[in-house]
Amino acid sequence: MSARKTLDKIIVVDLECTCWENGNPPDGERQEIIQIGACSLIASTGEIINKTSYLIKPRQSKVSEYCTNLTGITPAMAKSAMPFGDACNKLIKEFGPRSRVWASFGVGDRTMFESECASKQARYPFSEHHIDVSTLFLLKHKITGGAVSLTNALEKIGVSFAGTQHSADDDAYNTAILLAYILK
Repeated sequence: MSARKTLDKIIVVDLECTCWENGNPPDGERQEIIQIGACSLIASTGEIINKTSYLIKPRQSKVSEYCTNLTGITPAMAKSAMPFGDACNKLIKEFGPRSRVWASFGVGDRTMFESECASKQARYPFSEHHIDVSTLFLLKHKITGGAVSLTNALEKIGVSFAGTQHSADDDAYNTAILLAYILK
């Protein structure tokens, strides 16, 4: 039986992961989460609150120059960041996501989180109730045969991206803006 859902807020999440220009990690490394961005969308009003991010120290990879250029996260920032399990615990404490619906733009963040929790024996911080905002957007706009980026989806509704792309907290915030539009 699934846990009871609290529907007053939707936790919106985005991840940044270690990445490489050719898409493949160097020998002996693997892709890891290096930043979790989150905010809460008040379901009844569309207000977005508690925008935050957690930097994560990678254990099995290094932050490449390509990754730094994309995300702004430097190797020094990652080296001094918190362990993944600590970030999951902070997320649980600050957002209560185990009893709430949560959302991300696409399913990649959900599957990456599941993989990372299994790999690092960390407590999975979310409920089973996940919303794929990109699919909802495609359905609402009757777009078939392809995907759309977050930036393009926002442009389609007449909104400019707020903040810096590939910064997990800004990406989560912008995903929440899109979700609020869809839920209107």
